[in-house]
Amino acid sequence: KDPYAIRAALLLTAVAAMLAAGGNGWDRMRQAFSPAASSAASLLRLDAWVTPPVYTGVAPIVLADGSEAVGEGAESFRALSVPERSQLIVRTHAPQGETVSLTTSRDGVAEVKTVEPKQGAAEGLVEFHVALNEPISADVRIGGQTVSKWRFDLIKDAPPTINLMGDPTTTPRGALRIVFRADDDNGVASAEARFALGEGEEQNLAPVAAEAGAKVGGDPLLEPPAMPLQLPRVNAKRVDGRATQDLTVHPWAGLKVRMTLIARDQAGQAGESVPYEFVLPERKFTKPLAKAVVEQRKKLVRDPSAPEGVIKALDALTIGADKVIDDTTIYLALRNAYWRLRGDRSPQAI
Repeated sequence: KDPYAIRAALLLTAVAAMLAAGGNGWDRMRQAFSPAASSAASLLRLDAWVTPPVYTGVAPIVLADGSEAVGEGAESFRALSVPERSQLIVRTHAPQGETVSLTTSRDGVAEVKTVEPKQGAAEGLVEFHVALNEPISADVRIGGQTVSKWRFDLIKDAPPTINLMGDPTTTPRGALRIVFRADDDNGVASAEARFALGEGEEQNLAPVAAEAGAKVGGDPLLEPPAMPLQLPRVNAKRVDGRATQDLTVHPWAGLKVRMTLIARDQAGQAGESVPYEFVLPERKFTKPLAKAVVEQRKKLVRDPSAPEGVIKALDALTIGADKVIDDTTIYLALRNAYWRLRGDRSPQAI
């Protein structure tokens, strides 16, 4: 009995409510007529945490541990700062098949990206992984309704710094010795010294590369020396170190070089020092024969037309054999160099 047609108003109200609810209308209608609708929210579990990079030494930050109530009227918001390159992990368990989504957005960007859930082996388990490489907001929604929201600002990971602590020195035997200091907010992972030819030397050695048809780095005569810097402690935030290496056997010994110190952190970021230009130490010789031989060695490196002259010089230095050179081993070594250079004048042979 409905003389005033109240049923029409109820039907109209229901239709209007369905339109207002949008895509969640049928879910809400089903929950309204379900006897367990009032307890469905309590079956949901939300766990969320932020895992900073291991090298920062920062412990994981718990955002939700499953003990909080989830559902309408229990929304939470939290703003926090986390180390750069952290990982946001959100895990929910919705056994009733509730729709769960995680939406991330950036400031100043109208486009909103929704991360698709990964279905786990357990029924109703949904897990999200988001890399925190820029400031973002993360919004967890269940059935289209926000239950938790977080705002993440990043603690920037600055690249390391490294500098020479005084001018390079040499040991009595001619080895290069340097003292350096490196700093990083999360710890220095490695360091090295890189070398390049100094001003003027590049022009001197460029014809060598052209003669050999090789570029710098492909010709063994033009490859720079390598000098790794040993750290007293790995991942220390401040490193005061010393390094010594004998580079007198390198073809660049005695040439002007430009040295740059480079430090790296665990994230792979590199910091460089101000380049330092100096003459790479070389061995000092006092005996006339040794002086003459090392002079020919330098010519082979610096002058592309040198092999012919060096061949003649080696031949001249060994005239008279043991009457001039009293050490048979030295004499045979010089003759060996003479014949090898005559037979092969490639950069590798030189």
